Amino acid sequence: MTAAIKQLADDWEKLARGVGAKWRLPKLATTRLRVDTRICETRDEVQSRVVDLETTWSGWSRRESRVERCGPGFQLRPDDAGAPLDGEWVSPDGGQSIRLLYDGRRWRLITLAEGDGEPVLREDVTLVAARPKDGAPCYAVYWGPRPGDPSGLARLATRFLGFATEHRDA
Repeated sequence: MTAAIKQLADDWEKLARGVGAKWRLPKLATTRLRVDTRICETRDEVQSRVVDLETTWSGWSRRESRVERCGPGFQLRPDDAGAPLDGEWVSPDGGQSIRLLYDGRRWRLITLAEGDGEPVLREDVTLVAARPKDGAPCYAVYWGPRPGDPSGLARLATRFLGFATEHRDA
């Protein structure tokens, strides 16, 4: 772990012990995060990858005409909704997450996994469910120093962990 992350973790812990209870500061844990990006240039290329994610990993996807929860146990409707635009999925073991982003020309598949990579601080967050029957989305938010940022702590990434109905830590 780098000295900067260790110092941030120590400073946060001191702050949490001091005013943390009154202000309900979130708990931060130290970990390492690896981020890999794959570019898909064509609709067919991204479609083949997304179909696999939608059927075997838990998550959600947005296409041109709908947003839906997907994964094992969810029946996907026929591919009449257009190209995938964005989405997030978590692997069956929870060890990896993939985020899909479309910029109007191409798609980026961003894989996030803990265990190796850059040292960071992690905060777990559960959002309000848009559709309560689907469960609330859960995320890990990663914080760390950003070169040139005077605040000392910047949000570096977020990783989808699943839905509160299935995520063990929610």
